[in-house]
Amino acid sequence: MSKQSLWFLTLFSLVLVLGVYYVTMPTDVFNYNKNIKNSSNIKSNIKKLDAIETYKEASNEEREEKKKKIEEKLADTRSTGEEKNNYYEELKTIGVIQGTEENIEKALSNNLKLNCFAKFSDNSNLKIICISTNHDKDLAVKVMREAQNLSKNKLNISVKFQKK
Repeated sequence: MSKQSLWFLTLFSLVLVLGVYYVTMPTDVFNYNKNIKNSSNIKSNIKKLDAIETYKEASNEEREEKKKKIEEKLADTRSTGEEKNNYYEELKTIGVIQGTEENIEKALSNNLKLNCFAKFSDNSNLKIICISTNHDKDLAVKVMREAQNLSKNKLNISVKFQKK
């Protein structure tokens, strides 16, 4: 085979591959104005999130990152059985804490009609942020009691109010 026919075959193959790639691509990719409009819709949806939703999203991202790191350690072949058991227990603890936070948020929503975000910094410290126009001590005490009633352990609870 000569050099000339080898070059022709190489270039023809490249054109053929690019042609197949172009034909199989979705048509949305080439519609530039449509892509810009979709990205502006995403930005406006992000702006519509309130403070509580923002806190929840950040907490979920942090928790997912922590779970991912623990799962990587759990899958590591160099980890001993005892270490893997500890990692598994950490994963279970994260799930229990997340469930407790969600239960507290639901109870505050149902019983006190407040939109709140609850986050444990450790097993005994709980931070609650509530959206309310009423920022008095009595409401804060009610929030603390409601949260404490849902926990088996004694908690150090801090309550912060934000305006709507």
